[in-house]
Amino acid sequence: MYNLIKGMFFLTIDLPWTAYGKDMQAREKVVKMLTDYLESRPIKDGIYNKFIQTIREDSPEDMEEMLHGQGRDLLTGLLFAGHNTTVDTMVFTVKYVGENPHVLTKIWKEHENVIKLKQAGERLTWEECKAMSFTQDVITETLRLCNVSTTTFKKSLEDVHVRGKLVIPKGWMVLPYFHSVHYDPTFYPKPCKFNPWHYKVVLNF
Repeated sequence: MYNLIKGMFFLTIDLPWTAYGKDMQAREKVVKMLTDYLESRPIKDGIYNKFIQTIREDSPEDMEEMLHGQGRDLLTGLLFAGHNTTVDTMVFTVKYVGENPHVLTKIWKEHENVIKLKQAGERLTWEECKAMSFTQDVITETLRLCNVSTTTFKKSLEDVHVRGKLVIPKGWMVLPYFHSVHYDPTFYPKPCKFNPWHYKVVLNF
């Protein structure tokens, strides 16, 4: 995973000794590990088949034989996108919640209300996860303050006019910087303060 992530930031020269070449080799290993796991998975609950069915609904009819390969590519993409980002978000969530005991108390109560309705060992459902709205607000506020994905590449498909003062010509690549919005006091009063209650009011987006 380290080589897979590292290769993203280097020139796309696909030779075995380059960072990008090692990235492609790492990707092949990750896909093989995923394939082996999916084929030998002891729990047969149909989750992967449902995942493939979802892809099938959005794919052309002549792509049937490619679906499972595409599914593994998408899973690899999820691993790529969620490897460091999930860990970093969890660390900063613990930091911010630890610094704000009143936030911890509210999260604790929200989780207790869900646990009371569960049997021992019973898994959470997606509906129950969505019902924990304050927990989601805490995660969202953590991502606002320390978004590990600070920018991304975007290509303009047509001339883009920005507030009548700037034109981004068609075909240009731009790098939007997320923190410039996340720390804008126009949208978030006291933007450097951890405040999950931001999302209980209508923000000025």
